[in-house]
Amino acid sequence: MKLEISGDIDLATKKEIQVSAPEIFNKLGQKTSNLHLEVVFSSPEEIRQINHKYRKIDKATDVLSFPQTQFPVTVNSIGTIFICPEVAETEKIEIIELLKHGILHLLGFDHESNHEEWIQKAAIINHNMGL
Repeated sequence: MKLEISGDIDLATKKEIQVSAPEIFNKLGQKTSNLHLEVVFSSPEEIRQINHKYRKIDKATDVLSFPQTQFPVTVNSIGTIFICPEVAETEKIEIIELLKHGILHLLGFDHESNHEEWIQKAAIINHNMGL
């Protein structure tokens, strides 16, 4: 798996993302050998601007996911996940929970339209990762 992590984040969290991201995909039955994922850590202002531009919601949020629907044949880019650690801390949500949330969205799962399926997939991840 090619994993790009950018933004202001501590080394321990970066390493946790590097280990957890492929594991989450694998637990959901997704092959990761040619998968490309970008995780961007953003400030509240940056994520607020992105949220406003793409969702028309003018407030900071903890996580946003953008699937890559068109990509070159040689790169299987699944998309980009934006995470705001400051909002996560305020809401008392762990970064790995937000990573799981973002990955589920990138794979097409939606907690608003199919809550039961979302809960089922989240439980699979949590059980298989020992969470």
